[in-house]
Amino acid sequence: MQQLHRIPFDHVVQRIEVHPGGRYALCWTWPDNQEAVLAVARLDDGEIVLRVREGITDAAFAGQNDLLLTSHLDGRVLVWNVAQGEQVRSIEAHPGGALSIAVAATDNMFFSGGEDGTTRLWDIESGLDLNMLELQAGPVRCVAITQNAHWGIAACENGTIAVCDLADDSEIRHIASYPGPALCASLSADERLLFADARNGESVVVVADPPPEDLALLAARITKGLASNPKMGVRRTEPSHQRPFFAFDPHGRRAASAHGDGTIRLYGIEDGLPPEQIFHGHHGPVHAITFSPDGERVLTAGTNGIRVSNVASGQAIAGAACAHLRCLATTSQGNLVVGGGGAFSPGVGKRPRPGLVDCALHVWKLATSDPSEDLSADLSAELSEARSTELSEERSPEKSAE
Repeated sequence: MQQLHRIPFDHVVQRIEVHPGGRYALCWTWPDNQEAVLAVARLDDGEIVLRVREGITDAAFAGQNDLLLTSHLDGRVLVWNVAQGEQVRSIEAHPGGALSIAVAATDNMFFSGGEDGTTRLWDIESGLDLNMLELQAGPVRCVAITQNAHWGIAACENGTIAVCDLADDSEIRHIASYPGPALCASLSADERLLFADARNGESVVVVADPPPEDLALLAARITKGLASNPKMGVRRTEPSHQRPFFAFDPHGRRAASAHGDGTIRLYGIEDGLPPEQIFHGHHGPVHAITFSPDGERVLTAGTNGIRVSNVASGQAIAGAACAHLRCLATTSQGNLVVGGGGAFSPGVGKRPRPGLVDCALHVWKLATSDPSEDLSADLSAELSEARSTELSEERSPEKSAE
């Protein structure tokens, strides 16, 4: 993997999303654990083209064009032209706060959830409210929408996961209920599968085939041993989001989870648990996981780097040494890998002053080896060497004098 850009940040990059056309990356930071800051980076040259703060809670690109939508605690949803770095529209969406948004690929529409306990369907161009549902389940923390804008998914404060028929606003189905707040709900690319997650750590995969009639709970509760995410506790200023250590493949055949013991587990969706395969290769917790667009590779990020594994064999076919990665994404074309992270150094040894280290967004060009070639041993040695070098640099007098 060839590194194209390293974009420094003042704080740890904890969430990344890539533009559907592969032109931009959304980079989330939480300075001093306070209000979130969103930066939009252009991937071809590594430039930051837009920064948004103002009580931001969520963001989503509007398809392949340069429009970006952001939701805010003051109840507004703002529409931005990323290429020009300008706000082009403001929509008064939810009294008390707009908490989450999702954009449909067709019909120029987006779905939102708010502090007022409602979900709403909007026309992006005109700002018209097309559909409003009162879920009576507390604030709506996260929403998802099918590409045809027919079905909406809502994760609510009281633990409810609801499926909303947006064509018939009288139909709401509660498909799961948690003892604590439901944090996220996200759909696989083929819209057959729904991943739901709650603050109490319980996760579930729901199969909707055909979507979303005859919803059936899949016996695939995969929470035990999942890698910890330091940002799963929800603050009012933190966007709801899918855990970065769970992913669907683009075809809906498999799911994958990343674990604190350095393992990666692949599940056959029809079979549920036990996992089909367990991969090894990271020396510490795996913080992020995603599939390549063709579903044939799984990419993972740990504290010391990225590993690209062949799904069929589990062999490492590419990788890069990079410390303190926390999130990971690929472009839809599969040619670029984007990773972000950083860490807080408490100040030990010859580096007595605490501070943040390695806070950056990294962009790599993905060029893999022959799929039959196993690079696991070479990659493991490279990651170990990079980690040893990093520790030596942190302890050097030159570093402590900076």
